[in-house]
Amino acid sequence: MLFRSKVLTNLLLAETIAQGKVSDTTTIGELMGSEIPFAQPEVGKITLLELATHRSGLPRLPSNLMPSDPLDPYADFDEAALISAMKDVRALQPLNKKYAYSNLGVGLLGYLLGKVHGSDYRSAVAEHVLAPLGMSRSNFSDGLDLMPGFTGGEKHPVWHFQDAITAAGGLRSCTDDLMRLGRWALAAKETDR
Repeated sequence: MLFRSKVLTNLLLAETIAQGKVSDTTTIGELMGSEIPFAQPEVGKITLLELATHRSGLPRLPSNLMPSDPLDPYADFDEAALISAMKDVRALQPLNKKYAYSNLGVGLLGYLLGKVHGSDYRSAVAEHVLAPLGMSRSNFSDGLDLMPGFTGGEKHPVWHFQDAITAAGGLRSCTDDLMRLGRWALAAKETDR
């Protein structure tokens, strides 16, 4: 089944903070400012915590998301497209840092965390989240027996993600692994009391 990767992206952020590689106040500008001249300077001040909690002020989707296949909208949104989107995002408007769901923000968070770990998001989340949790059947390939989605009663094809935005939803998992994640989360909550 296709699983929204956002939970694991936030776990990767927590692990990266625990390793001392970033903090929750690390900004986009600190991690990619030298590559990107932001048209809206406030974008460079967005923190990793704001990306993780959908309080970055970034839009839900990148303005340059123009899929060649509307039924697989993220398949060709690559690193160059992400960099281009970030250069121009909110260029003519102020950032409103109230809660607003943003696939762009979470995709960017995963992309940046992959860079911090010296690899890419897929490798970083596999090494630092999936493996320690024992989620051995979760990955980013179509190899699992994927359940199709449905739109209006019709089967909908599985979406594919480039690494630039895969943190927003590219993970494939199974019930066993998701139950393992749930048991871990409940156990962690119990030890916090």
